[in-house]
Amino acid sequence: MKIDKEKLIMTRAQEAITVRELSELSGVAVSTINRIEKGYIDPNPTTVGKIAKALHVKVKDLV
Repeated sequence: MKIDKEKLIMTRAQEAITVRELSELSGVAVSTINRIEKGYIDPNPTTVGKIAKALHVKVKDLV
């Protein structure tokens, strides 16, 4: 699933949480979040859902 890395970074910043905190809240590895934010990988839909839930947004807000 294609995720808008800029939206992810901006949403994470608005929530004032670090990558490590997002990892803990979502259950997604720090390295995976880093690779998503750098545009190296496109996460699967389940991962996007976990990240969206941890950030209190809908999946459509990140894609």
